[in-house]
Amino acid sequence: MKQKLQSILMWVIPGPNNPWMPEDMVITGSWVWLHLITEVARHAGHADLIRETTDGKISYQLNFLADGGTEEEWAAEVAAYWTP
Repeated sequence: MKQKLQSILMWVIPGPNNPWMPEDMVITGSWVWLHLITEVARHAGHADLIRETTDGKISYQLNFLADGGTEEEWAAEVAAYWTP
């Protein structure tokens, strides 16, 4: 299994002939995976910004509530953190 994965990551994939890509650019399987991961992370971040705009809750607050905390407990934690 490990050997097969290593061989997939080393595949050389013919790239598109685009004017913005260097002619000597080599696209490998590992480049494709890393590009996929960064694109998913970038768009997940955009979706999080949109969600925060609509419901007003940040991800820390949502995780706190998902772990069983209440809105009141969250407010107390925030107040304790920001109170000198």
